[in-house]
Amino acid sequence: MTFSQFLKLLRDHLKLLFTVSLTVAIAVFLATLKERPKKYSSYTQIYTGLASGYTLEGEQRAEYLGTENKFDNLINIISSRNTKEETAIRLLAEHLMLEAPKRQTLGEKGFEELHTIIPPELQNELVDPNSLENTIERIQNYKAQNDTNTIYRLLLSEHPFYSIKGMQKAVVTRLGSSDLIRIDFEASDPAVCKNMLEILTDVFTIKYRQLREEQSSSVVAYFQKKTDEAFSRLDEAEDVLMNFRKEKGIVNFESQATNATEEQKKLREDLHKVEADLIANKNVQSTLIKKMGANQKKALNSTHIIELRDALSKTMSKIELLEANPSPSAKKRIAILERKANAIKSEIGTEISSIMGRSSISSKEVSNKDLASQWITNMVSMEQNQAKLEVLEKRKSEQESSFNQMAPLGAQMKRLEREINVSEKEYLSLLASLNEARLKQQNIEMSSRLHVLDKPFFPEETPDVPKVLLMVVGAVGAFILTFAIIVLLELLDTSVKIPHRAETATQLELIGAYPKMNGKLSSSGKNQALENRAVDQITQNILLGAVEIQKPEGQPKLISVISTQDGEGKSTIGTQIADRLRNLNNKVLYLSPKNDFSEGTQDGKEGNKNYIVDKNFTQLRNLDQLSQFVGKDLQEFEYVFVEIPGLLQHQHPIELLQKMDTSLLVLRANRSWAQADKNALSLYERIVKHAPMLVLNGVNTDTLEVTIGELPPTSGLPLKKLNKSKVT
Repeated sequence: MTFSQFLKLLRDHLKLLFTVSLTVAIAVFLATLKERPKKYSSYTQIYTGLASGYTLEGEQRAEYLGTENKFDNLINIISSRNTKEETAIRLLAEHLMLEAPKRQTLGEKGFEELHTIIPPELQNELVDPNSLENTIERIQNYKAQNDTNTIYRLLLSEHPFYSIKGMQKAVVTRLGSSDLIRIDFEASDPAVCKNMLEILTDVFTIKYRQLREEQSSSVVAYFQKKTDEAFSRLDEAEDVLMNFRKEKGIVNFESQATNATEEQKKLREDLHKVEADLIANKNVQSTLIKKMGANQKKALNSTHIIELRDALSKTMSKIELLEANPSPSAKKRIAILERKANAIKSEIGTEISSIMGRSSISSKEVSNKDLASQWITNMVSMEQNQAKLEVLEKRKSEQESSFNQMAPLGAQMKRLEREINVSEKEYLSLLASLNEARLKQQNIEMSSRLHVLDKPFFPEETPDVPKVLLMVVGAVGAFILTFAIIVLLELLDTSVKIPHRAETATQLELIGAYPKMNGKLSSSGKNQALENRAVDQITQNILLGAVEIQKPEGQPKLISVISTQDGEGKSTIGTQIADRLRNLNNKVLYLSPKNDFSEGTQDGKEGNKNYIVDKNFTQLRNLDQLSQFVGKDLQEFEYVFVEIPGLLQHQHPIELLQKMDTSLLVLRANRSWAQADKNALSLYERIVKHAPMLVLNGVNTDTLEVTIGELPPTSGLPLKKLNKSKVT
């Protein structure tokens, strides 16, 4: 939009703009006649630390969504119904405890109003003069009794500061992207304004801290419970293993199993060695007996010798048993038994010598008397090995029994240790989670401590804005807003409206524009001048175009007058062009559909002829058929204008249209050029094989002067000259 268009738009709507501005100014004046109540405002600023505070883990990371969520939670807690209700009740309790108006608590007007709302008998029931907390509790209990009592209705009323709606005047905002929030409040009493902010800050700070700490406390309690349970299971598993060790005599199973294996191996080796020695003793004994004589053999098998041998065998067995299971007292017993064994050995030797002395022994047997001592020595060794063998066999049996018992104990031990390991891992995992939850709990407790940066102040009265200033501001604002709406509507207007838009929309050459008529112009005498000037320009452009049309002598130049829709003004403009050509001594015939003219007005006028739009009209193929159809000899005229009904609403004589030399498209300026219009024009151009000339109808006067130039002044007031450049 050009500056000239802007000024023109302003001029055209100046009356409306002044009317709206004056109306708003009067409304502001009437609204300010009544004295407004005094208003006081105060605010408090609170540091939250939600965005960039410190925790036990260091400085917090600033995450946009997380930070916004935290601030939304905090602001919603401040704005919640419960917070506002508690604030209103606490403020009411403080005021009810006053015995007289107090500047720092409640002014005189508010004091009188409060005692009007709360009757004296109810005040006596609610107020505890010695305790604010008791008074608050009484008010809350009274309010909870039913939904019809005075306190309940007061909280739901429109009271400016004893109601939930009144508390909505507290405006909570975050200051930019900082850690600060600001709470503003406005009231008719300065003390209420300040005290309400202080109470609100205390109430929501406690609620915020409780909510945050309750969340973390429940998590800590959960992990504490689970940790204790896991510890109990671990303790029970360890007790089971300990009792199992005690019951089975296991100190170190791996070591014991290793020792048992090694002992078993050594025992087998000892057993094999003793068995080998015993076999050797028996072989030696058998050899010695073979070498002995009959008397010596008889002496060795005497009853007393056999008893001594049995006694020696038993003694040696006891010695081996004691040596296999050593103890502090075993050494003494072994020494005693060894002396006894030696005594038995001596006695056996003495007994054998005595027997052999009493018997008659041959010289050959006497020569083999050393065999007896060898036999005794070997017999002692054999008895000793026999005792060792018995002890080793017994130990082997015991060891095998112990080993067989220990084998399944290993599997049981592994299972018990596995249970302990699982319980221990579970306990350690829960313990780590518990420590983490406690750390987060401490962080939450630290971050829940909100700090008041700017305490609420006792406000001064807000100065009244002068009424005149309010009226001026209202009028100017209404003027600007109304004009902005007009400009916006103008910018959103999609009608062709001005010549340049028409040319751009239709892609046709504009040969003229016809003015929009109104009574004001007619009375000023300019209406006829504009019409004449516009028709002259259109006629001149048609004549210039007709010069280029080459026709055989006696053949008229055919001009079709078309529009894409009915009611575009074809007849009005076409007949005036025909009249103007006649005034220039041209023979002109103007043919128009009958339904476009009033009966007897145009039909019959020299050169004007109506025709009926029917199926015969659409079948016309040439000039001869057209002459017969309208009852006129077309050879008599130089120009024949054929007005065609709207292209979108009617059918047309296609073959006749192909004979047209040129076309004139009439388009209303107050409508849009739609896709249907484009399609209809495109089809028409394919038929006639030429581009029509464009005439814009109903153009605004100031816009028209862009195409036909400025008109000289006539009778009446001259028009203001605003538009000197082509409108875009």
